[in-house]
This record gives sequence, structure tokens and C-alpha cells, in this order.
Amino acid sequence: MSQRLGPSYGIPGGGLFNEIFNSHLNAIITETTRNGALYEKVSQNYVRDDQSKPESDNDTKPLSYRLFVSFVITTALVFFVCVPLVSKTELGSLFSVFLLIILPPIVFVAVVKLLGKKRNRKDDDTRATKELPREIIINRHPSLDSSKASIYADELNKEMTELYNEMTATGNVPRYVNMDIAGFKLFYGAAAEVTTAYALRTIPGATVYNDVELRNKRGEMSANIDHIAHINEQAIMVDAKWWSKPPMFERDRFGNLAVSSKCSHKRAVSTCLYEASFLPHTPGAIVFAIRGKSADQLAAPAIIVNNYYHFVPTDDYPQGIYAVPCPVIFADYRHIANVVHAAANGGGYVAGCYIPGAKGARFSEHELKSLPVTASLDFGPEKNFS
Repeated sequence: MSQRLGPSYGIPGGGLFNEIFNSHLNAIITETTRNGALYEKVSQNYVRDDQSKPESDNDTKPLSYRLFVSFVITTALVFFVCVPLVSKTELGSLFSVFLLIILPPIVFVAVVKLLGKKRNRKDDDTRATKELPREIIINRHPSLDSSKASIYADELNKEMTELYNEMTATGNVPRYVNMDIAGFKLFYGAAAEVTTAYALRTIPGATVYNDVELRNKRGEMSANIDHIAHINEQAIMVDAKWWSKPPMFERDRFGNLAVSSKCSHKRAVSTCLYEASFLPHTPGAIVFAIRGKSADQLAAPAIIVNNYYHFVPTDDYPQGIYAVPCPVIFADYRHIANVVHAAANGGGYVAGCYIPGAKGARFSEHELKSLPVTASLDFGPEKNFS
């Protein structure tokens, strides 16, 4: 029996799927083909003005050929036609003079001109065509299938559509996928967002907003929020992660927990708080849904941090350590629905871990629906790339 799912807006992982497709589409492999079997019809206009005609034409006969043929024809005419006729008439008659003196030069010149005439010559509006070999430039793209080489854009569109359907159905990355172009993070990040979105929709009374686009004052895409679960007027911000290594934590002398500044995930909380600053209010809680090998290596199904190191984009060293403005929770993705549900309902225990209740201002449905989300894909059966 299928589980009833709540309403959602936006495409889970839509931005990442678009990035995967466009990275392959923009990785153009140019091939130049010169094939004798491939021809292009080239039209030429012929006009009556002799100065506008092409000076060279392969349809005319060489001059030496024309002179030789004219000489043979004229000689044959004289010996086989003119001489027999003259022998039957008086030598001084006008007819004999015409046959032996006037006619042969006329025939000779006429044959030369006739053989030199262009055979494709037609009226003003007539077009003559030639078949000329041409070079064809073909743009191909790296395939999403690691067992294939380059493919055409329409084939790439079909591959991406099939990959998207498979990943949204299974929540996993197929083994055949070529990750050399788009990279590991995009594929597994998309898979993490797909499974997290599905889990959030199983929460009773939850409305889920996926791939929320965050734009700066110039309207440029600045960042995005993977998911916002709206429950009991609380907005729980969820960041889906596929990490191979778990985050490391450290405590200060007061017992406050923070992600270690020496950990590869040291920027995670600071980045999410920056993204949260685009929202109308501070979210009730920020939850990291962790998937991958790191999910099995967490010290507990859910870990709550009290402090965070603040980073700026251009500096690798923290600008200071501060208290978090709302509960920040690192949770195994398999418990994400229960963790978010507990936070939105005042707190509670999940798998033996206490989850604090959400804090902050309440969000209206209108406020969240006004946020832009990724609502379309750059690929699909309705797209034409031929």
C-alpha cells in the first residue's frame, strides 16, 4: 500500500539535474567530416551580359580539340561533297567558286563556334547546378552512459530524461553513469535531494517547498535552499547532503557543540545561515539530512549543535564563533521525517535522541508560496534539440 504524500512545490534536485544536463550539453565535441558521398547543390546564375559570365567553364571543349574536329569535318566536306559536285559543273562557274572557296571556311568557323558553345547555357532566369563535395561540421556531446562515446544533442536529451526518471524512482545513482563531466557532487547531491523530499512529504500536515531559488538584489541566482517543510506555521529548513566522511564536532569549555573548524564540512552551518538570511524570517530549525557512508558513521542518529564558525566566501579561516539563531541538527536521512516532525511540534525524542522544538517567527503559506522554486527542467520529451 503506497504511503499518502503531502503537497509539494518545486522539483527536488531540479537545479542539480539541470546542471548535469547543461554540463554535458555545453561540452561540445566538434567533428569535421569530408565524405565524397556527401554533396551540396551549388546554384549559379547565368545572365546574358557576357561580362557577367564565369570566365571558365568545364563544359566548353579545348581549342585544339575544336580546331582538329573542324578541320576533319571541313576536309571531308570538300573531298566527299564539294569536289564531286564541282566535277559535274564548269570549273569557272559561280557555284564551283562557292563550293571550293567560300563554303569550306564558313563550315570551319561554324564548327569551331558550335563546339565552343557552353552546353548548360540557358535563359536569364535559368539556374545551373553543380555537385561539389563539402565539409560538414558535426557537434556532439559526451554521453551520460560511461560505456558510450559522444552522442547528438537529441540523444543526450533522451538519456537525461531516462536518467532523471530512474533516479527519481529509485533515489539512487545508476552505476553506468559517466561522472567525468558533471562530477560526483551533482549526481549524488541530486539523489540526496530526491530521497529527502520524498521523506518530508510523508510527514502529516507538511507542505514541502523544493529547490527554493535565492536571488540577490540584481536578480541573479545567488544560492538555493534544498527544502523547506512548512508544518504548524513553522518553516523547517532542510539541507540534503551526500557525504563520504562524517562531520567532526568539538566542544568549548562551556560544553557548547560546534562543527570543528578543522573539518571538511566546517562551512556547512555558516552557508545555511547565509541562505536562511534570504527568507522573510529566521527558520524554526535547520536540519542536515545526511546520506552516504557518513550517515552510518554519525555518533548518534541526530546531533544538535549550539555554536558555529562564521565564514566569508573568500576566506578559508573563520571570522569568529557564534551561537546559532535556531536549532541546528545533523540527522541520519533515514530519521529525517521524524526529526523534522518533532522539531515542528515542540520537540521530542527520535531514536533515543532529544530533538529541540523549533524557534523563531511563524511563516504564513503566502510568504512561502511567494518564494521562487525550480519549476521546470531544461530537458524532457517536449524539448527539441534536433
